[in-house]
Amino acid sequence: MIPVGSPRSSLVEKFPSVQTTRGWISSARKPVANRDLWEPLIDLVEARGEVGFRWVKGHSGDPMNDLVDRLAVEASHQVP
Repeated sequence: MIPVGSPRSSLVEKFPSVQTTRGWISSARKPVANRDLWEPLIDLVEARGEVGFRWVKGHSGDPMNDLVDRLAVEASHQVP
């Protein structure tokens, strides 16, 4: 889990309020990438309350990371 106050936790803590304040414009003054994915995630996190995030190195043998990677690859092949 990413401890509150760590550099990586700031993204999770500050991103939603910064984006809604900025109107979903990045610091480079361009539309935020994947807004359609961020908004429902932010809504779910806010509805649930305290949620922890843990960084996991990709392709390192972590069972859950390998599972979601496999699911993402399968889903990407189903997109028309």
